[in-house]
Amino acid sequence: MRFHKLLEKISPSKTEMRMLNAAAKEVISKLKKHIRSAQPMLMGSVAKGTSLRGEADVDLFFLFPKKYSKEEMGRIVIGACRKVFKKVFVHYAEHPYARFYYKKIKFDVVPAYKLKSISEMGTAVDRTQFHIQYIKKHLKKSQIKEVLLLKQFLKANDLYGAEIKTQGFSGYLCELLIIKYGSFEKLLKEAANWKPQTPEPLVFIDPVDAKRNVASPLSRENFERFVLLAKAFLKNPSEEFFSPKIKKLGRKQLAEKFANIIAVSFPSPKVVDDIKWGQLRKLKSQLERFLSQKGFFIENIFLHDDNKTSALVIHYFPDKLPPCAVQRGPPLEDEKNIFEFKRKHKKTFVKGDRIYALEKQPQEIEGWLRIFLKSTLPSKYEKNKKRVKIYKKEKVLSRFWGVLSAEVWKKEHL
Repeated sequence: MRFHKLLEKISPSKTEMRMLNAAAKEVISKLKKHIRSAQPMLMGSVAKGTSLRGEADVDLFFLFPKKYSKEEMGRIVIGACRKVFKKVFVHYAEHPYARFYYKKIKFDVVPAYKLKSISEMGTAVDRTQFHIQYIKKHLKKSQIKEVLLLKQFLKANDLYGAEIKTQGFSGYLCELLIIKYGSFEKLLKEAANWKPQTPEPLVFIDPVDAKRNVASPLSRENFERFVLLAKAFLKNPSEEFFSPKIKKLGRKQLAEKFANIIAVSFPSPKVVDDIKWGQLRKLKSQLERFLSQKGFFIENIFLHDDNKTSALVIHYFPDKLPPCAVQRGPPLEDEKNIFEFKRKHKKTFVKGDRIYALEKQPQEIEGWLRIFLKSTLPSKYEKNKKRVKIYKKEKVLSRFWGVLSAEVWKKEHL
């Protein structure tokens, strides 16, 4: 096994694990006094022993009998957490759950149903209890270090996490891949030959739920990056893949790579990341479609959010559109609609068997952005409509140079 020194760096120390387990026991003991109707069960990477050093969060489930409704379970768990801990935040999956910090460790306390079989599943989180049973049974102790290598490899290359923001590999998928292929390097040898499937680029059926693809959150772009990274690593195995240094480019270098670039930003809404990033990705798709229809070629739209500001950074061509756009009209035999078309448009002409019009249009992308933003903003951003800002090239290179440097690095370091 290679990378012994790296494994020493990324494996949690015995002290860290003792601290995590002790804190988890204390939290369970405190909450059990107020949640007598449910069984506590430790979940996640801490329970499986697959957490990276310094990055462990504790997932604590309370498993209720099926006679309780989702609303009742959420009310009991959140109420108990608020009685015991000071700052408790409510988050939502299919039902609410509690998040708080205890001894500087993040805890997610989640209500779910206690089940004997996956067929009894009431909510998506219910299957988690079967996931942990499967991993504990099938992941060999010697393979834990392989999982850690895979997680660090993915994390270092911005591919770790199944949430909407990242659209990468979940911790559970990492564990399943190591169980299937045996080791980190064997997995990469297989992955180097992977081809994307349709509609989801990677299919890995959940061994505890045959109806579910564990890899469904993985985007096509991230699938392709992982395949390229696997090939690059096998060609030249190096610790640099586990802790790459992103080269920060200067304005001049960025200006050469991004000839036409503009950004739109607005205050980041105070909602959970999955809602925020879901809306940002939806806005990106709508904006790309809108600008493409107007005649721009969109090279890419980069998303950014730092919990203060959300932004879309647009790399596009050409610099300007023609001063007039051709608008297609009705066929010549349609006299009634031709009359209406001529009434609406001053400059018309005939080509073939159809009438067309020339209409003035904004030439700069900024004009089209303003038109788009007047009518299309996700609900969570709507109240901040008046605080929208548009940055032109020089200000984009100054304000978002870190985002752009990272995107260049993603493409060029392989």
